Amino acid sequence: MSRTPGSGMFDDVLGKTELKERIEELEEEVESLEERLEAEERRRKNAVTEKQDAHERANRMESKVQELEDRLERAGDDEEDTGFRLARTVRGATLENTLELLGSVRSGEESLTTVHVASGDRIPDEFEKETTAALQRVDSKTGLVGFGDDAGVVRVALVPPLEVEETRVEHGSRFALDRSLFELPDTYAVAVVRSDEYAGGVYSGGERVAYSSLSTEVKSKHSKGGYSQGRFERARDEEVKKHVRESAEKFEEILAGQDIDHVFVAGESRLASDFADEIPVRVPVSKRSTDATGSGESFLRQGYETVESARLYVV
Repeated sequence: MSRTPGSGMFDDVLGKTELKERIEELEEEVESLEERLEAEERRRKNAVTEKQDAHERANRMESKVQELEDRLERAGDDEEDTGFRLARTVRGATLENTLELLGSVRSGEESLTTVHVASGDRIPDEFEKETTAALQRVDSKTGLVGFGDDAGVVRVALVPPLEVEETRVEHGSRFALDRSLFELPDTYAVAVVRSDEYAGGVYSGGERVAYSSLSTEVKSKHSKGGYSQGRFERARDEEVKKHVRESAEKFEEILAGQDIDHVFVAGESRLASDFADEIPVRVPVSKRSTDATGSGESFLRQGYETVESARLYVV
């Protein structure tokens, strides 16, 4: 009795065995390729993530460098303060106590002198040369108010939050203290701007009634020289300009419909000026330098503290 050939024999005859072996080889190759593809995809995602992380770190470092440069610039200004017995920033209760103290001084008729000096104006020759020379070194965008007595006991100057509009001299038995220069208006707006950050708020009756903010990724500094360096810096400058424009637009949105009396812009000097130029308002605009860090609420709070502060000098 003859034996029926098995399926393997038929596969051999029909060439199926070779095909099956080839299919298995291809399936193994496909599986290997899929594993390699998955591994490559993981590496790609990791590389993208690492690149993004590196870019974010570079942005943070660039912002920190800008902050340190601003502080260094102000530190250079503070070196000029060494000619004073005291030079410090005052706000809140400390500012109020300072104003109360100056307001309480009494002396003989016409023996107390108050000098209001608008920004950029010459210091009137009301005090001795040393005091006048010291006051001339005060760098202020809002002007200053100087206080002195005939005996030379009191020699004090304050840089107010609001701008001194007119240079004038007053004599009397008490100082002609204009407290309105040190009090923020009923309704006002504050914008704080950095090359990669913005935060703004509208305030009424001491309460914030509107808020906006914007964070922008800006290229970090290039490490190479030559044409590539110049091209990179021009590209970065354009990004910063775009950030300032978009920030100003965000600020305008929260100003819409608000009846404000004053706008305060705090930031690095050039950026604060550029930002102020971008906002079409018909109220006074004051610019202040600040080294505010962080972003959002914290950034705005630090800028606000700069805006409400005064600078005190004791000669």
